[in-house]
Amino acid sequence: MKIRFESDDRLSPEALEVTVTAASYNQEAHRLMDYLGHFSEQREDFQTVLTANEDDRISIIQEQNVIALEVYGDTLSILTVNHTYKTHQRLYRVLDQLKSQDFVQISRGVAINLNYLKALEAGFSGNMTAIMTTGQKENVSRKYLVDVKRHLGL
Repeated sequence: MKIRFESDDRLSPEALEVTVTAASYNQEAHRLMDYLGHFSEQREDFQTVLTANEDDRISIIQEQNVIALEVYGDTLSILTVNHTYKTHQRLYRVLDQLKSQDFVQISRGVAINLNYLKALEAGFSGNMTAIMTTGQKENVSRKYLVDVKRHLGL
């Protein structure tokens, strides 16, 4: 990959324009453009946090500590290395709040942090099983498998 910088006086000082040039639109170009699209949404010095109400306490959870998000009925469980927090937020809203490409939905009620993904194994009836670094296993439904593979660059 060749990277170069060009100065353009016509752009405002805050503006930044990126062009990806390749012989054809391939997987590497797609991954780069996806990364650049997410880059503008994130700030390196700002970590997203989640909140969970427990008893008379509001817990602050750092995004990088979240292993998985699981829905059971109307309760969303936020699984971290040290604790499982319960909240009544919606899964899609929490995923929107995170705005991180590290999180991917793997079934109707489960999303995982790819930084904690150890392996994917063939499961029952065409499904896959996500094995996390903590030893936890999560079923990946066929509906979401394409998106998981895209996030992994497969």
